[in-house]
Formats: sequence, structure tokens, C-alpha cells
Amino acid sequence: MPQPATLIAFALVLTLLLNLVWGCQSAPPEVEISNRETSSPAAISTILQRVKQRGKVICGVNGRLVGFSYVNDAGEWSGLEVDFCRAIAAGVLGDATAVIFRPTTAQDRFIALKRGEIDVLLRNTSWTISRSADPEISFAPVIFFDSQSIMVSKQSKGGFPSLANLQGQAICTEAGDSASDLEQLLRSRQISADIRSFADSASTLQAYSQGQCRAVSLAISQLQSWQRLQKQPNNFRILPINFGREPLSPVVSSRDPQWHNIITWIVFATIYAEEQGINQSNYRQFQTSRDKDIARFMGTQDALGISLGLAPDWTTQILQSVGNYGDIYNRNLAEIPRGHNYLAKNGGLLLSMPFR
Repeated sequence: MPQPATLIAFALVLTLLLNLVWGCQSAPPEVEISNRETSSPAAISTILQRVKQRGKVICGVNGRLVGFSYVNDAGEWSGLEVDFCRAIAAGVLGDATAVIFRPTTAQDRFIALKRGEIDVLLRNTSWTISRSADPEISFAPVIFFDSQSIMVSKQSKGGFPSLANLQGQAICTEAGDSASDLEQLLRSRQISADIRSFADSASTLQAYSQGQCRAVSLAISQLQSWQRLQKQPNNFRILPINFGREPLSPVVSSRDPQWHNIITWIVFATIYAEEQGINQSNYRQFQTSRDKDIARFMGTQDALGISLGLAPDWTTQILQSVGNYGDIYNRNLAEIPRGHNYLAKNGGLLLSMPFR
């Protein structure tokens, strides 16, 4: 019969052997799972992580709207919304060229965003209550306050017709809000016109160019873009009439509050810089500022961007690459009066939240 000491020793050896076996069985699956989570895009929990791993920001854009997002025959992109996409890449990755522009249609833009095919939607999209009610999307601050107007062509004899001269004439417009706003304007001016509605802005402008209407009514951004593409743009005039509201904003997924915050404060950064007189040409002069607010904004004190997951010099990267809001506007939309798109202190609607 084995002695107690022998039994105790045997039990200890058996316990050690079992622990070793269990350890060998459990360790590989943990390592395997860890490797899958590190390498699989689906396992990346935030958009910021996904963008950093990819090394590029994917922006859903129009691609055919001059001044906002337009690609020419040489594949060169330009426009206000294009520059804001570059500002995002500069702020997040430190490289304004690290972007992928993905053209989307008005019909599929929100689908692409919800599926994660794009990181941010910058496609002349208006912020409305019905869209804001969608629990899957969130709007960032407005980057362009658009409105509707009417464009007319030069008469064979004389100049351009006025709004009153459109009495009884056909006016092309887009079905929906554009048509409703136009009807309300004409009713308020006691003008009776033949409003012809089309499915979208492209078909509306095509009908106008084919002579189906005497005038065309769309968002000013769309009218201006179409006019700039014409061989003789001076043969067309946008009447000095503004009606309706079309606040254009970046849109992101509502499932990632951090990413929404990043896009929000990148927009605010361009506005705040203009408020402080910091632009693409002089930003270096402010990097040594002793003003506490400026130092915080430039990242030389407190480094506010770290709380967002950004580098301390994220605002400097934006200013170096695209400049402040005024720089972006003047580079792309100099021919359109700024109007509501001036800073609030200059009579407009643009106002940044405080950087502190």
C-alpha cells in the first residue's frame, strides 16, 4: 500500500501535468482570436482606427458639381467639399492627399454611408429634420448655407428678363421641395407661371438647356456650377433672388460618436481660424503665440486634439494644407457672394464653438 507521502507527491505531479495540458489547449485559441481581431477590418471598432489602418479617408462626393466637388478630364479634383475632405485627411492622418473620392448618386449616398463604404458623406447634402430623424446618420456643422434662385438666359433683343417678365412663362425645377418653394415665391409675388417639375437636378438642367423652359430654378450652387460649364456663361444670369434653405453639411454614421466629434471639430477649426485671422499664408506666425486661446488651438499648449484621438498639431496640418474657411471658399466659390457664409461677426451665419 503506497505511503501517504508518496500519494501526496503523485497528486502534486498529476495536478501540474493537468495544468500544463489545459494551458496548452487554451493558449492557441486566444492567440488566434487576437490575430483575427488585429487583421480583420470587420473587427476594427472605430472609424478612426479603420481610417488609420487603411491610411486614407474615403469621402462620398458628387464629382459633377463645379465649385463643390468636380473631377476634370485629367482626374483632378476640386471644390469646397473636396477641400473639406482633404482637411479631414490632414487633421486625421497628417496628409491632405490621403483621400479616396468616391462618387455617389443622390439615391445611393446614404446607403453607401450606412454600409461603411464611405467614411464621410460630402455630397451637397442638406440638413433637414426628416433626414436628421434617421437614427443611423448624424450631421456635422454646416459648411455652406445654400438657397434657391432662378436663372434666366439672355434675350435675343435686349438684356435679361426680370422675375416679373416670367409671367406666363415655363420654369423648369426639380420635383419636391424645390417645386414647392418656387410655387410659394411666385404666389407671394402674384406671378402665374408654368412650373415644370423633373425627377432630379440633372434632368431639370437638361430640359432647360434644350429650351423647354424660359427659366430654371434650383439651388444656387447647382445653377452656378452649370453656368460655369457653359461655353458662353455670360449668356446666363442668376437673378438676385434667394428663397428656401439648403444648409449643406457633412454626414457620418451615428454609430461612432468619436468620428462625429472629429468631423465636427475639423469644420469648426476652419471657421475658428478665420475668426482669429489665421490663414494658410500666416499660420506659422501663430505657432509661437503667447495668447492662451491661440496656443491651445495651434496645439502648442494643452494639445486639445489628443482627446479626439488626433495629433497635437492637427489644426496646423489643416491650415498648411487647405487653410481656413475663407481660404477654402475663395479658392472654389469666389464668383458666388458669400452672403450667409460670412462669419457671424461679419453678418453671416458661420460661428465656431470655443476651443478649450
